[in-house]
Amino acid sequence: MSDTTLFERTGVLDIAMRPAPSWIATERAMQEARVPFERLDKRGMTARFPQFATAENVSALYQADAGVLHADLCLEIIASEARRLGAILREGETVLQLKPEGAGVEIITDRQTYIADRVVLAAGTQMGMFLRSLDLPLPLKISKEQVAFFVPRDRQQFAAGRMPLFILHFGNGILGSGFPLLREAGMKLMIENKRPVKEDDFSADRPLLQKLLKITRQLLPDLDDEPVRVETCRYTNTPDEDFVIGHHPRFRQIVLASACSGHGFKFAPLLGNVLAGLCVDEDSGIDLAMFDPERFQRHATRLTHA
Repeated sequence: MSDTTLFERTGVLDIAMRPAPSWIATERAMQEARVPFERLDKRGMTARFPQFATAENVSALYQADAGVLHADLCLEIIASEARRLGAILREGETVLQLKPEGAGVEIITDRQTYIADRVVLAAGTQMGMFLRSLDLPLPLKISKEQVAFFVPRDRQQFAAGRMPLFILHFGNGILGSGFPLLREAGMKLMIENKRPVKEDDFSADRPLLQKLLKITRQLLPDLDDEPVRVETCRYTNTPDEDFVIGHHPRFRQIVLASACSGHGFKFAPLLGNVLAGLCVDEDSGIDLAMFDPERFQRHATRLTHA
């Protein structure tokens, strides 16, 4: 195993300027899970974290033990450990088609064809395409998300240890987030988009960036006015923003894992165990009912007969 630092404890602030269902649900979840946290008003938040310029009606939840996973380092360690345990990783090889054959699956790539007893299909933004070919169309939507990096005028005040990770609850189902200075020159900030995007569109979303600039100048006035870098990525979203995990209803040799709606990575170790259990028909002890791939069809059927 590696001694590389994968998790950095920074604390996390969940911030709401007005009543927000997601903020209320976050507080309830921490209470039910008995996670220790503090509830802060404007005075408490300003005293603890003077980097923020907040309105009088702000409410915040502070969870001191939360932090940041360094995703790239985590993936390197996971891949290295998988190879050590005998896994063979075929990187840069494009899967073109999955064909159920008897009790197994034929996997056709741009290089060769493989035969497997079980397949875990975790295809990200290509999940919809593969599922349609397997006669399981799901209401998945791909959105273009965007992050921007801002340099603070006083780096010490925004370094991990003084500045927490924070999540903004806008009350309309959309979240924003910001990271303290870690390994980048600037703080990473974003507002979720969750709007459909053209497949080949990787350009910066100017209206979304302007919205982020406005909020940044109001909330964190000691950051530079303009970002040093803007990047885009993709979310694969379900209507209820929950995962899709389970056997394909017709081809049980195919296990589905996708549509994490932007919050899947931190669950990767747990999901890995769950998916391995599904492949060998072992009960992981995790209730997967809310992630059932067929739930959308059942919901549509109920609406049709209502």
